[in-house]
Amino acid sequence: MYANNYSNDGRYALTREDYSRLYEYAVTMNYIADYSRIFVLPPHENSFVQDGTRDSIHADFEARKEQFQILMNLIEEFYFASKIVILDGSFVDNFEKAKNIIKGDIYE
Repeated sequence: MYANNYSNDGRYALTREDYSRLYEYAVTMNYIADYSRIFVLPPHENSFVQDGTRDSIHADFEARKEQFQILMNLIEEFYFASKIVILDGSFVDNFEKAKNIIKGDIYE
């Protein structure tokens, strides 16, 4: 949960108490949720999209790599690491890879 980082940063209104409650919900949901696959797009050096909704503090490549590692650690913490599929090719390659995996899962 990225909320952990935000609860440690005074720029955000999320408190440590808020984070603790969210974490409890996340742990509970972990017992309910089941994922076939989790498709993950790692950051690429020259591909940040600023659409006005993103925190530009994390816009540089190093910050995005750090955020990506936090995400991967969280996925591992919640026992979903075996479900991860990294999509690190071109747009077309990523689409084809995801499509073929999903198709394979459906017709398995």
